[in-house]
Amino acid sequence: MRLDAVVFDFDGVVIDTETARYEVWKKIFEEYGQVLPREIWVKSIGRSEYVVNPCDLLRGITGRDIDVDQLWLYQKKMEDRYIAGKPLTAGLVERLNEVKAAGARIAIASSASRRYVEKHLKDRDIFGYFDTLVCRDDVIKHKPDPEPYRNAVESLGAELSFSLAVEDSPAGIESAVSAGLFCVAIAGNMTREMNLSRAHCIVDSLDDITFTSIAERNFKL
Repeated sequence: MRLDAVVFDFDGVVIDTETARYEVWKKIFEEYGQVLPREIWVKSIGRSEYVVNPCDLLRGITGRDIDVDQLWLYQKKMEDRYIAGKPLTAGLVERLNEVKAAGARIAIASSASRRYVEKHLKDRDIFGYFDTLVCRDDVIKHKPDPEPYRNAVESLGAELSFSLAVEDSPAGIESAVSAGLFCVAIAGNMTREMNLSRAHCIVDSLDDITFTSIAERNFKL
């Protein structure tokens, strides 16, 4: 059995920030007497930019001249509070320890900023598990382009065909699969109703699998 590397998405995979962010924006829309449609929101999951910017959407729905800068500051403060109370996803630490025990390397490939990812990894005392981070700031092309995953694996000195990706969104899955990684998709709270079928394996949580068993079944020397 050979396992070179495991590359994790961050939002929704390490911490369920996706639900927290949606709940914050949902509350903001409610404060303006409006509803934030979930089906519109999920289109942006896994991407470096909003497909539909929530500020623009809110201004369009209400017809009000909203101070966008102040709204973003308000949203960010609320989001930080929500995310601070979120635990690591089920099975994450067990899988991180499994990868380390197998002698493989670990990376993050995220559409979020490096500052954001590093902060939350350090706050939860798991930053040391990761050998490299590839974030929004580090690539020219973003998910669903394969560049983030390709760069992460190459920076680890690993081979794509012996590396795993852990994702939770169609854009992220496309990025990983197009780069040549075996992709495990977590059907999370915000993404379980989305089309995750491009992944090689779909699970409810990281408690449901081991990476070494996947490598034994799927990686051929």
